[in-house]
Amino acid sequence: MMLTAILSILLVAVYVHAVLPLPFYRIRRGPPVMESPQPLWRRLVAAVAAPRPRLELTVPEFRHLNRLCPEPSRPLVSWRGSRGYYDQDETDTADDAMPAALFRSRLSLLLLPLRVPLDHALTPLVNVITVTAYLLVLAIGWAMLRWTAWRHRAQLAAQPPDLAQAFATHLHEHLEVLVPETGTGPIPVLAEPGYFMFKLAEGRAFREAVSRFGGHHPNCEIGPDDGSISALHLAAIDRLDHGLNTNPCPLAANAKPYGDMRLGFIEDAPFPAASLAEIYLIHVVDHIPDLDTAMAALAAMLQPGGRLIFSGLSHDFSGWWLEQACAAGCVWNNWPLDRYAQLCQAHGLEMEWARYCQPFPASLVWKATYGFAMKTRAWAILGGWLGATAGRRRLARRLLRQYWLDVYRLEDHLLARTGRGLNFIIVARRSDTARS
Repeated sequence: MMLTAILSILLVAVYVHAVLPLPFYRIRRGPPVMESPQPLWRRLVAAVAAPRPRLELTVPEFRHLNRLCPEPSRPLVSWRGSRGYYDQDETDTADDAMPAALFRSRLSLLLLPLRVPLDHALTPLVNVITVTAYLLVLAIGWAMLRWTAWRHRAQLAAQPPDLAQAFATHLHEHLEVLVPETGTGPIPVLAEPGYFMFKLAEGRAFREAVSRFGGHHPNCEIGPDDGSISALHLAAIDRLDHGLNTNPCPLAANAKPYGDMRLGFIEDAPFPAASLAEIYLIHVVDHIPDLDTAMAALAAMLQPGGRLIFSGLSHDFSGWWLEQACAAGCVWNNWPLDRYAQLCQAHGLEMEWARYCQPFPASLVWKATYGFAMKTRAWAILGGWLGATAGRRRLARRLLRQYWLDVYRLEDHLLARTGRGLNFIIVARRSDTARS
């Protein structure tokens, strides 16, 4: 009886923390407002009466709500008014409006007084459950990867020493950026084991594409964010003439210098027609709702013979759990290569080179850990603990190296066997006769 009660409590805790938050609320950004002409209770009544509840907030109210319901209680968080690609499915993007909590339903707004104490009471228990489950998933993944390496030990032994060293060096470069020994503070989510391999595999394929087809100027990277990952993927590029971000973002210490960094969107054609020799998009195209319009704008910005080099999630990233629960419905174009070939052709782009990367079992490990990294505090807790001291950072680096290196070295062999991977890389050339 006691065991049944304990199991019931655990199930309820997991359900409340992992399922109920999904239809909770988002945050819309607006100019700071310290006082409102209407009292909070009037705004609450108006929000409940609205078809899509929207609670206007002053800055003190916003800070209070943010303290009451921190991550991961509301995993569907985005900043309204920023017009980021992640937010374009929402119609409420007024930049001159007050900050607001956009509730998914009247019920989620009415449940707020109950959700807050419930979350606070259950958070310690849920943290223990999620961290334990996450470690178990990592252990199972480790067993799968070790088994894969053992099964293909002949291929590992036959690999030329210089190629094996190239894999190890590339992994080390990512460790130096994402988990530096001298750093302080929590280890970022991109160094979470599943995500680490995700960026590692994508980076190697992107480097191959750039080394074979890139190096022309003027060039532009779209969506570099802080430039830390771009510096790894675009290591062969001597300089970046332009950058385009959707939101202001300070550059990381390891970022390449950009000739100029603009704010804008592909669809708005921020560069003149036929003005760019190369455009790079690292993991951007799968987050653009209207990719057809964006691709037309990209093709127009390229010079005759110019190239578009881009990566994204493939059709191997599919299903409700990954697309809706984990990615919050922000991945629209997780397509196979043949569909991207059709899209390129429709806009006068010829696919010169394309490949998948991160095949099974590395893809399965990332799928299994993705939800933990994005929707729970499991990695925040572990990453915070591992990043606290230099000794723990060295431990994290050693574990990541041991976890992935052998399977990473087997990537080409495994990709040839499976025929698909979680990521893709494409080089598309504008179908004109000469480069201007």
